Amino acid sequence: MKQLLSQPLAHVGQRRPRITWLAVLPLAMSLLFAFIPIASPAFASPNSHTTSNLAATKPASSLRLAQIVHLSATSTVLTSSRNSAGDPCKTISTYYPKNDNGITIFWLKMVTTWCYNYVTVTSHSTTLYWGVTTTGTLTGWYSLYNPIYSFACYVASGSSRNCSGNHERAQEDFINGILRLEIDLVINQEETYQGQAFYQLSQIKCPGGC
Repeated sequence: MKQLLSQPLAHVGQRRPRITWLAVLPLAMSLLFAFIPIASPAFASPNSHTTSNLAATKPASSLRLAQIVHLSATSTVLTSSRNSAGDPCKTISTYYPKNDNGITIFWLKMVTTWCYNYVTVTSHSTTLYWGVTTTGTLTGWYSLYNPIYSFACYVASGSSRNCSGNHERAQEDFINGILRLEIDLVINQEETYQGQAFYQLSQIKCPGGC
């Protein structure tokens, strides 16, 4: 899958303050057994956050995302439905795991539902999920904050109307106090007035912290 540039896009709000590694390490150890596995013994209890946007005035990103062609049940799923007005709706669910020797250590997931009338995107809702697996926790990984999230309307290809396309970006930062390493997972999604969906994944790796 095509990787993004290593620099993060602009996002709503200010960058979260960093915590020094000396202060974080005791907290990381205290959180070692704070994650309770659910469903599969490999996964810790996930976090989630939901945001809904009907319109926005932020400029569109110039980033061109690769259109979904081949869907994978373990990474991206696209489903269809209709709202109460009879407009078509779709849901794109993108799961981004970070693996170490084939074992998932932490992950980020973005689920977006949008409805459209072939003129504009008429409604939009995004839910974010993230977490550290039991294996990740035991090897020193943790996440202390909610993901950075941004949303923008734009004029989609083939249209002259603003909000004929939507763009969401989510970034979650994962820290390892033992290795003095930070890895940030990034998901970009776009949806259009014609029911098209796009996505791209990337990661930012910073020895000593970003």
